[in-house]
Amino acid sequence: MDKDQLIDAIHRVNRSADIEYLMHFSEQELAGYLKRLTDLRGRRGPRSVWVREGSRPAVVARMEPPQLV
Repeated sequence: MDKDQLIDAIHRVNRSADIEYLMHFSEQELAGYLKRLTDLRGRRGPRSVWVREGSRPAVVARMEPPQLV
């Protein structure tokens, strides 16, 4: 799928996803998010598993640069 198709597919599953916000991501990132969304819609329970991609940290924070006085 190309970027527009991925965004359309994501928006069909997650209506709250802002299309302009999604445009900032690469096709690879969008494909990963769509896979995550479709996996979530599948079977749940003790046998359901989700493995975080190794390329992404578990926690991300944005730090403000120190203020110069």
